[in-house]
Amino acid sequence: MDKKRVYVPLSPQPAEDDVVTLTRYYGTCKASDAFRKRVTWFGGNVSSSSSAPVAVVEYRGVQPAPQPHGNATHNTVAYVRVPATTMEAVGEEVLHANPKTVYNSQLLKEDVCDAPRNAQAVRDKKKYN
Repeated sequence: MDKKRVYVPLSPQPAEDDVVTLTRYYGTCKASDAFRKRVTWFGGNVSSSSSAPVAVVEYRGVQPAPQPHGNATHNTVAYVRVPATTMEAVGEEVLHANPKTVYNSQLLKEDVCDAPRNAQAVRDKKKYN
């Protein structure tokens, strides 16, 4: 044995329509190597009763707790992104009112989890909108 892997082709080869490819994607979490994700799906010519593609997503391990964002040194609160719908509403309101007024109105309208984090986020939306 010369320690080389040799693949012997099937004889006869299956038809191209009969070949199905199984694809897997693996991902790890930066916060914990013990928490992993595996996504599996079929590619090629899959003959099934439903035309919608199906993927199986598996998680292994315990999801780590949320952590502060980036290089945060003073803030120990986990970073949670503001929902896109909230920022779209802020973008529309900030065209006709000043950022502080929009921020205060959003605090009254939205749930605590959905409101902008601070007035700076509203000012940035006005500046970069």
